[in-house]
Amino acid sequence: MNWSLRRATRPGKKVPDGVTYILTTAFFRLVHTISENGVIITIIVNTDQTLVIYAAGASETYAPKGSKQVEVVGKDKKRGFTVVVGISMSGDVLPFQLIYAGSTHRSLPSPAAPEYQKATQTLGFCIESGGTKHWSNQSTMRSYVQHILVPYFEGHRQNQHQICVWQIDCWSVHRSAEFRHWMYKTYPWIRIHYVPANCTGLFQPCDVGIQRVLKLAIRRSALQDVINDTTECQGHSAPRLLQETTRHYESLTAS
Repeated sequence: MNWSLRRATRPGKKVPDGVTYILTTAFFRLVHTISENGVIITIIVNTDQTLVIYAAGASETYAPKGSKQVEVVGKDKKRGFTVVVGISMSGDVLPFQLIYAGSTHRSLPSPAAPEYQKATQTLGFCIESGGTKHWSNQSTMRSYVQHILVPYFEGHRQNQHQICVWQIDCWSVHRSAEFRHWMYKTYPWIRIHYVPANCTGLFQPCDVGIQRVLKLAIRRSALQDVINDTTECQGHSAPRLLQETTRHYESLTAS
């Protein structure tokens, strides 16, 4: 059957009945907008949010043989922040928006943090507070549109009447009357296309091809940071146990 044991990458949500018809209809709606308005590939953008865990640990650990219950540190409290990722059909990557829980600057990364200036000034990342939650809301979504999406579109539109396409999932904030009315009133030249419910893993480019690669890169970067701190504490010499643990961890995250 050409099967192999694989680790799960998404929840086992049931796709809607008639998923082929639903996706075909969504596809032709998108095609109609593109063809009728002469939309070029550089101004067709897909955006998605993903959670990044502060302490990215593996789902495996060492325990005595025959153990009935195995505890893993970090599984009970998944504290993290949201990264809003955007890509165009031409392959351009838009600056990231990072959303942290909290209402003051103390909840955000310090400007003195490594690579902070490069992220905000060179790469154009937007680092913002999301209030009590670390995910997108009305305020942060409008900020994303104003500071990331619109500047990108403006830099690639052929003229001021050019229609642009923005594909997002049908999350409650995205499809709320408040957000849709604000978009229509403020940016009528941006046409929103929604990914059908429970079809993000089938129809959304960011979810299918970007998020896993991004998360793996973040995990490896976090691991390297831990290794660097540990080796500095050990007088710049990594113990053999640390090296073996590192190889084991990388094999788990890469599988």
